[in-house]
Amino acid sequence: MTLTELAIKRPSLIIVLFLVLLLGGVLSYNRIGYEILPRFTPQLLTIATVYPGAAPNEIESQVTKKIEDQLSNQNGIVSINSSSYEGLSLISLELSNDVSLKSVKQDVIAKINSIQSQYCVLVLLLI
Repeated sequence: MTLTELAIKRPSLIIVLFLVLLLGGVLSYNRIGYEILPRFTPQLLTIATVYPGAAPNEIESQVTKKIEDQLSNQNGIVSINSSSYEGLSLISLELSNDVSLKSVKQDVIAKINSIQSQYCVLVLLLI
């Protein structure tokens, strides 16, 4: 008896066989242990600056650029990404993995406080 004759005479057997194979494949896939890249979370620090009533270009020139200039020479910062919106500036700092988030955060707060005293802006530091 060939496979085609068996499939024609007993279709339920073929359905059960494929369901068992499918279930075995799903269980095996879930239990497989593979690590191609190690899991890590990048250290990010976000600075949100609120300047009510200001236009985006005004926020960019008066607030965002000033903060970027102060933080550009900070050790441990890999990249700086910023966006300026109406009344809001968002600056994201990506930190290298070998620096302490706590020490960089303290340095960033100190530099922002020097800028904050010059302008009437509200600065929020988000981790």
